[in-house]
Amino acid sequence: MTRKRLGKAVLLSLLLMNVCKLGGAAEYNVAITGNETDYDSIKEVDIVSGEVKYTFTGENTVENKVSNSFQPIKVSGKTVTVAIGDKLTLTGKGTGVSPVNTGNILATGSTGSLTFTGGKLDVTDLTEYPKSNYTIHANSGASIVFDNAVTNIGEGNLTQSSMGIMVTGAASKVIFTENADSLKINSATGIYVNGGSFSFDNTEGSVLIENNPEDRKRDTGGPGIEVAGGSLTLKGRETVIKTTDADGTVGGAAVSVTERD
Repeated sequence: MTRKRLGKAVLLSLLLMNVCKLGGAAEYNVAITGNETDYDSIKEVDIVSGEVKYTFTGENTVENKVSNSFQPIKVSGKTVTVAIGDKLTLTGKGTGVSPVNTGNILATGSTGSLTFTGGKLDVTDLTEYPKSNYTIHANSGASIVFDNAVTNIGEGNLTQSSMGIMVTGAASKVIFTENADSLKINSATGIYVNGGSFSFDNTEGSVLIENNPEDRKRDTGGPGIEVAGGSLTLKGRETVIKTTDADGTVGGAAVSVTERD
């Protein structure tokens, strides 16, 4: 092979490697459940355990703007891992969803287990004010584990009764592991725990909980953190909670605890 042709072959090989590494951006409008067939190209099912893994590459989105009620991820009775690649954006809409089954990301039941790995996860909601929505929800003994680097929840969410993270049920868990560098929550109430547990375990990580400025003006903003039962642990290097206006006169409490472990 001539030097010129060899150079072209090497260049083509490098380009192909880069495409394979980065992946192409894709938009999906079907919920991830572990049972659907719309993600077959990125979905693996362990034939022995039945555990399901989705492997995204590059930057992708899951949303359905047409539906009046859309939950990007709903896991029940399954062990599911989502490798999010560089960035995964999940956009849901809470209208019409019953409270017990709410959540843009929902894991429910004692055999419902969901884990995220990889880079940046953005979770937003299209529910219109003043209707309520719940962005991340683990209930009835389910667990949601964030083992990815960055998680942004509810940015731009303007619903009066929104909750960034909701944990309900005695054995329910939401865990941010040692690999979770950053957690940001923007909603009327940041974290609500009733009977389950929440933990942020990276001692070098950062947590920012900030409710909506519009809620502060109306004095409808909830607390940054509310523990009505169960337990909550924050080990981050820095935790910032903003729930009032600049004067500190309008808005919700930073932390509200009515029952604790």
